[in-house]
Amino acid sequence: MSQSVQRRNGSLPSPHSSLNDWQTHLVYGENVIKTGIMDIFLRAGQKRRVLVLTDRPRFLMLDPDSNALTGEVLWGRSVRADVQGKVRLIVHTKKSDIVMDDVIDQDAASWAEEINRLALQLSNANSRNSTPIKA
Repeated sequence: MSQSVQRRNGSLPSPHSSLNDWQTHLVYGENVIKTGIMDIFLRAGQKRRVLVLTDRPRFLMLDPDSNALTGEVLWGRSVRADVQGKVRLIVHTKKSDIVMDDVIDQDAASWAEEINRLALQLSNANSRNSTPIKA
């Protein structure tokens, strides 16, 4: 890991070691699918966040220093993810596109795979649960 990702107190952030701290942000029965340190590009600039992908499906964005919840993105079957290179991940939602860089693991492709897999599962589940309209 690069020295540039150190916390203010000098320790390296580890999203995997603080899973218990995230339990307060999860709903009953919700499971964590993937976590990582991401640079998220916002209108006001770039913010480093711990990104947590759950099977609800949604993203939680946590401050890497305090584990405070700083954002949440609920999404549906219209979500899809694309990659640009090893690092850049673009998540297309109904309302906006979210641009993120996986600066630590440099594995945007695995994020896109998981997001697209969950979106497909959600789409399939919704189509099974819908009843056909009779003419």
